[in-house]
Amino acid sequence: MKVWAYQMLRHISKLAGSIRPSVHIEYFYSHDLSEIPEVEPRIPVKLTKLRPGEGQRIREVWPVPVQKTESRLKRGDLCYLGVVNDKAVSYHWVQTSGSHFVQPAGKDMVLNQGQFMIYHTRVDEKVKGKRINPFVICTLLKELKEAGYHQGLIYTASTNQANQRSLERVGFRKILQVKSLRIGKRFYSNWKASI
Repeated sequence: MKVWAYQMLRHISKLAGSIRPSVHIEYFYSHDLSEIPEVEPRIPVKLTKLRPGEGQRIREVWPVPVQKTESRLKRGDLCYLGVVNDKAVSYHWVQTSGSHFVQPAGKDMVLNQGQFMIYHTRVDEKVKGKRINPFVICTLLKELKEAGYHQGLIYTASTNQANQRSLERVGFRKILQVKSLRIGKRFYSNWKASI
């Protein structure tokens, strides 16, 4: 009985730690697409767009559920894959219309005509520092500008200083700071969800 009680207390203690409230700060950035720099990656990278039915490719970078990937593609979101030696090493999601759920604020944000949101980006640890992130971002900014969009948006955690520097180097400017209360995996804020 004592062993069971001890195990139960450890389990309860772990649960309590995972739901301890904390303050989270997210920075929002905007790019007006007027000046987009040329960025060359430090290694050869092929850029491709993920198509429906190819959701498993993203798992080469990170274990994202295939059905989540496929539902985003079905909704019309774009996923840019950076590929090195036939292996995906990065992904960058872009939503161009509708309502975008900003998880770190716990709110939906409606994208206005001409706006797009870059979200859920990841570069494989093995190729970080090779300028893949700014290369992909600048490439997709140019492509979306040619398609008639006029404002690119992206958000990042206040603790991700490397990403903030990278975004500012390619012309993004910080426009908003959103504080939220994080409890477990949920976020709560009083942000009005518009930019």
